[in-house]
Amino acid sequence: MAKAPSSTSQHVPSKVRSGRRAVLAAAGGAALLAPFAKARAQTLGQTANPASVQETAAVCQSLIRRALILTMVTAWPRDRLGLHQAAELLAQRVEAMSNGKLRIKLYAAGELIPASENYDAARDGDVDLVHGFEAYRADTRPGLHLFSSIPFGMTSLETQSWLIAEGQRFWDALSKPTGLKPLWAGDLGHGSGLWTSKPLPEGARLSGWVIRASGLAQKMYERLGSQAVRLDDKATLSEVRAKNVQGVEWFGPWLDQQLGLDTVMKHCYGPALSQPCQIISLLVNQNTWDKLDADHRSILTAAAQAAGHESWLVFETQNRIAAARMAREGVEKQTVERDLANAMGAAAAEVLKQTFSSDGQAQQAFASYARFRQASLAMAESSTAAFQRARLLPFQFAA
Repeated sequence: MAKAPSSTSQHVPSKVRSGRRAVLAAAGGAALLAPFAKARAQTLGQTANPASVQETAAVCQSLIRRALILTMVTAWPRDRLGLHQAAELLAQRVEAMSNGKLRIKLYAAGELIPASENYDAARDGDVDLVHGFEAYRADTRPGLHLFSSIPFGMTSLETQSWLIAEGQRFWDALSKPTGLKPLWAGDLGHGSGLWTSKPLPEGARLSGWVIRASGLAQKMYERLGSQAVRLDDKATLSEVRAKNVQGVEWFGPWLDQQLGLDTVMKHCYGPALSQPCQIISLLVNQNTWDKLDADHRSILTAAAQAAGHESWLVFETQNRIAAARMAREGVEKQTVERDLANAMGAAAAEVLKQTFSSDGQAQQAFASYARFRQASLAMAESSTAAFQRARLLPFQFAA
């Protein structure tokens, strides 16, 4: 594919790009030859005859003529249950919906290029697609935080509704200068909350605490007096065991249990005030997107939606199973006290104002987001929130 438009993010050094492209060229050649290898393998051990040779050649020529193969890298390893399966499901949906005419060659984090180079590689046109989180690239384009997770923001369903209403338009505008076309591709649902190695202190401060967090939550916790750090999975567990970290925000019950947080921390404070939703994004190299015909664009968009909704429901299901299992095994699920929750909300509001104030497009997008959030709150007061309160009344629903 041709080069993407120039990006506002920092370019990687030319030596890194040339080295990366040498690796990608070899991998791309292997992907192109895979159908030939499969067809050839089917004829091995059989009696060679002109008919079988001609048939194999015809199959290979047909594949070349009709299949457009896109390369996708992900932000997660192959063994990260739920996340890698969401990427696999997307690739399967694309192939099925296009009747094999559009295919995705999938590489998990680190298999093709270092995960830290995913977004640069997609911007530069070295790969076509990235399956990841917008928060991972929002340092250079802060408005993109709106399409990941916003402390005290909207839930998964509310955010998806906003995207349909007008959010996608803002997402496209904020992402276009980076050379990438964004699509919604799933959600992890509501987070677990804050895991701690000891009870949270009384009051509205977390002075002296070291908390593992990511995205805008880091800045929120810093305003409460804590030191917020971003660590990967191995470092998180190591630092907790060494008692260097007292609090951890990860993702949701299913992924938290996969990591083993319940084995090193027995307190979990909810609700997840900084993780009301956790959007998975599919980012398409802009030149790749522009060169796709209308049918292929529609298929890629619909496949991302279909696979995203299915994977979202898988997370909703598995999160409930994991939460119930951890409760049986002794995890203490507690509620953040009112004073601390209010202080977190005030800190989050300051962080959001500061984050989006320096960019006109980000300000407009946040204003739209805030209006939709307010409308959602007003509606919830007489519908979903009121129903939840009524459902908690002490009547007996089942024997």
